[in-house]
Amino acid sequence: MNQPKSYLKWLLVILGVVILAAIGVYVFYVKSGNVGGVFSLSSPTPTKSAMVSPSAISATSPGSTKTSTPASGTTTSNGQPASSASSPQTPPSGWKSTSSQIWCAGPCYTTFSVFIKNGWQEHQNSTGHTPVFFTANNQCLPDSTLDMTNCYDDMMVSFSDPGNSNLITRSYPLGIVYNDQPSSQYSTIYVSVNKSFSSSDQNLIFDSFKVTR
Repeated sequence: MNQPKSYLKWLLVILGVVILAAIGVYVFYVKSGNVGGVFSLSSPTPTKSAMVSPSAISATSPGSTKTSTPASGTTTSNGQPASSASSPQTPPSGWKSTSSQIWCAGPCYTTFSVFIKNGWQEHQNSTGHTPVFFTANNQCLPDSTLDMTNCYDDMMVSFSDPGNSNLITRSYPLGIVYNDQPSSQYSTIYVSVNKSFSSSDQNLIFDSFKVTR
């Protein structure tokens, strides 16, 4: 009967040793700050660092400010915004393309092209160096009388700003004018359109205007 008791004694001793070893291991990990490692049964999943390529980062380089395309001319008389810089190639229905010369003292001249309405006629006095008028008003008579009272109804081209409150005026760089030799006497040419026209008609005239020489 003493033999089973001997086995039980050794079993208790071994169990005590195991318990003491477990306590020792626990205390060791507590001091090292890795308590979770004692009871973790699975390996921790490693954290993957996200890599960002330089091309994936959007940045604005110094001096890369986007600049809008300048308009075809500069408004001078009324502070209206400039229209698109693109020039129409073909006049729409009810309009036509015309070319003409405007004369200045010297004598000198420059040539230009522009879209006008079908019913408009050209009027100017090349001797008196008047503006070039395009109008449907047949009472515009600068050729014979230099009376330009009835010439401002529709459109005009001139070497100076007319300063007329009924007109919207835009200026264009002229560069040079010609007689026998190029002259730099006039640096700007002005196109004026009646304010009563729609914005689309005004812009069609302004955008189609070109100095050709």
